[in-house]
Amino acid sequence: MPYRLLVLILALVLVLLLLLGFWVTSRLFLQRYGAAEERQAQIMRLTAWTFAGFGVGLVVVGVGGPVLGALAFTYTARNLTEVSWPVTLLWGATANGIVALIIGGALTALVLNQ
Repeated sequence: MPYRLLVLILALVLVLLLLLGFWVTSRLFLQRYGAAEERQAQIMRLTAWTFAGFGVGLVVVGVGGPVLGALAFTYTARNLTEVSWPVTLLWGATANGIVALIIGGALTALVLNQ
């Protein structure tokens, strides 16, 4: 039973790290390219859609989280700002790639330490 509780706590920590990574990236993107009004709402909207795309990509494709997450970031960022398609796609791919590497590294470290 304690093992299940430990797994649950570690899973919640990894999900929070994932959300934090997307939130930081969204905040940096909107500070650079976004409008000044309602910035916090825009950050949360961009974070939520990126997280949803990443999650659906992991569930449906297995390793498609960074791909669908980047596309979700791109479409949402294009609706919130007037930034070009390649710039938003690059930001989305970079954000999702970095977050996926961090989470993957954390999971690998946990598995190898067992």
